[in-house]
Amino acid sequence: MQINEIERAGLFPKLSEGQIETLSESGSVREIRKGEYLVKVGERNHNIFVVLKGSLSILNNDLKEIAIHHPGEFTGNIDNLSDRTAIYNAVATSDSLILQIAQPQLRDIISNNQDLSEILLRTFLLRRTFELESNIGALKLLGSRFCPNTFKLREFFSKNHVQYTWVDLEMDETSEAILSEFGVSASDTPLVITHQKTIFKNPTLEEIADNIGLTSLSGDDVYDLIVVGAGPAGLAASVYASSEGLKVITIDSIGPGGQAGTSSKIENYLGFPMGISGSDLANNAFIQAQKFGCVISIPHNAKALRVENNAFHLELATGKVIKGSAVIAATGAQYRKLPLDNLVQFEGQGVYYGASNMEAQLLSGKEAVIVGGGNSAGQAAIFLAEKSSKIHLVIRGSDLSASMSTYLINRIVHHPKIELHIHTEVKKLEGDSWLRKVTLECNQSGEIHTCNVSDLFLFLGALPCTEWLADVTCLDPKGFIYTGRDIPADGLETYKWPYSYPPQSLETCVPGLFAVGDIRSGSVKRVASAVGEGSMAVSQVHAFLSNQRVF
Repeated sequence: MQINEIERAGLFPKLSEGQIETLSESGSVREIRKGEYLVKVGERNHNIFVVLKGSLSILNNDLKEIAIHHPGEFTGNIDNLSDRTAIYNAVATSDSLILQIAQPQLRDIISNNQDLSEILLRTFLLRRTFELESNIGALKLLGSRFCPNTFKLREFFSKNHVQYTWVDLEMDETSEAILSEFGVSASDTPLVITHQKTIFKNPTLEEIADNIGLTSLSGDDVYDLIVVGAGPAGLAASVYASSEGLKVITIDSIGPGGQAGTSSKIENYLGFPMGISGSDLANNAFIQAQKFGCVISIPHNAKALRVENNAFHLELATGKVIKGSAVIAATGAQYRKLPLDNLVQFEGQGVYYGASNMEAQLLSGKEAVIVGGGNSAGQAAIFLAEKSSKIHLVIRGSDLSASMSTYLINRIVHHPKIELHIHTEVKKLEGDSWLRKVTLECNQSGEIHTCNVSDLFLFLGALPCTEWLADVTCLDPKGFIYTGRDIPADGLETYKWPYSYPPQSLETCVPGLFAVGDIRSGSVKRVASAVGEGSMAVSQVHAFLSNQRVF
C-alpha cells in the first residue's frame, strides 16, 4: 500500500525540538549500529523510539519495508499501551542516535502532557487505521464457515480489533488440499498462524490471547479496583477510576463492548449526531482506559467472589485469583435463547446474537429473520436490510412501541426491505451443517409461515450474568443485583451489612461491591445510562476506599 505525502504527514509527524527535549526527560539516549534491531515481531512491552540522528526502517513480518523513520520521527502504535505483541520490526538502516522511552514512562507522558498526548494518540490511531487497511500484522485464520470454532475465533478477533485474514476452506479448495497433504484433518481446524509463524490447531481463545498479549495477569498484585465486564458501564468505570489515580484491572470473557458492541449503529447516544457503531465506541473507550494505565486482560470468565483478610478475591474459571480492595460488577446481561431443542446445533452456523459486519458478510443478497422488539433488534434490522434482499422482523406482541425508540420504528415501517410479523413466534429450525429453514407461527390464528433462510438473529430480552455472584449478594427474583435503597431489609440482614449507614446507591449489600449497567436491578437498558452508572460508581468506590483500604 503506497503512502502519499498527506498520509505520511499524519502517520509520521515530526516532533519539535521542545517536544523532544520534554520526552528526553522520560527516556534515555542510545547509540545503535546499522542493522541493529530495536523491535522484533512478537515482543511484548516494547519501547517507542525517537530518531535523533540516522534512520530506522519499519519492516513487516516478512521483512518487507513499510516505512522509514527520519530524525524527529517516532516509532510505536496503539499496542505500545498494552501487553500486545509487536506486529512489526524496527531496525537501524544506518549508525543512529535514538531516544528510547519505556512503556511506563510513555503512559506517564500521555497522562500528564496534553500536547504530547494529543500527538501520540492521534498518530497511534492513524497508524492503526493504516495497519488495518493494509493488513499489516494480520494473523492468518484457516477454517470453514460451517465450523462453530472458526466463527468464535472470528468474533474474538473482531471484538478485540485484532487484524486477521480469514481463508474460508469451503471457498478455497487449494488451501484445503494443502492441509490434507500435510495430514491436517478437519478436527485440527481451524488453524491460526501467529505473528511468530507459530501454527495453532483448533486453539482455545485463551491460547491465542496469551500468544498475542491480550492476557495481562499478575497473581501478586493487589488492585484498588477490579472491574468485571468491559461493556459500556465497565469501560466507563475503568476510564474514570484509572484517570483518577486508582490501580485498576478490567477483565472480560471475550472482548470490549458487551451487548452494545454488537450494535451496528447507535444514533441516540449524546454527542454522536451521525451515530457510532457499538464496536467503535467500545474500542475508543478501551484505548482511553489503557491511556490512563488501566490493565485490561482478556479473555477471563469470573467464577466466584469471596472476601478474605479485608480484600476481595475474584476466582477465574482457570483457577487464577485476582485480589482487590473494591469490585465493580458490570457483566451485564445476555440475550435469551429460543426454547428449541436444536438451537445449539445452529449457533454460529446460521443463528446469531449480534449483527456486526462479520455476520453481514455472510448475508449479502439473501433473506434473514430477526426476532426481537427492542432497539438492538431495530438497529440490526436497519443495518442488515442494506445487505440483504429482505428482512423478516418477528415480534410476539402487537406493535414495536413498547420497547423500541420512535426513530427506529419510523424507519422500519417505511423500509421497503423489512416485513414486520406481529403476534408471531419461531416454532421450528431446520438444516444440515447450516440453518436452512425457519418456521414461524402466529400466536393468535395459528397460521404457519415458512422462511427459507440461512440466517436467524435473536435479540430476546435479557438474562443477567450473575452466576459468579449468586451466593455472594442479594438478587431480585429475575437474578439482577439489588443496590442501594432497593436492597430489601432482610437482604441486608442475611448478608450481614456491618454499618449503621445504608449502602451507597450503586453499592450492593456487600461493602465495596458495586453493580452497574444491565446487571443491576432496575437499571435502564441504554448505553448512556450504563456509561453514567459506570462513571458515578467510581466516586462511590473512592468513598468506600477512604474508610477501608488494603495495604
